[in-house]
Amino acid sequence: MQFSRFLNQHNIAVKSIHRSKLESFFRGVNKAAFFETDKGILEVIFFPDNGAEKVSAMERRTHNDEGERNYVYSFRGQPQPNPPADIFIAARPMYFITHGGWFIVTLNETTSNAVKSLF
Repeated sequence: MQFSRFLNQHNIAVKSIHRSKLESFFRGVNKAAFFETDKGILEVIFFPDNGAEKVSAMERRTHNDEGERNYVYSFRGQPQPNPPADIFIAARPMYFITHGGWFIVTLNETTSNAVKSLF
């Protein structure tokens, strides 16, 4: 709820909150939520203390058998992701923001920029 209040206080209206498929993505980090906002969709993994800032995402671009571009994201830092889900493979870019205990993920650059501007 703290993240929801933060967004609302900074003029990003939270429309709904749901469970996230990113729960338990990182070892020992079991809290995550899916936020639908007026600026777009965000998923947030909640780290204890300022743990989100200890993780960084690396992007690599590949092509699949049909010649379509894939974006492959791996992560460096502690805690490590839980295998076998230790990478993201996406058809389009993903955007990652870390702030304190929040590891924020979105598929929309405009949404990412709106949230980054709050920090």
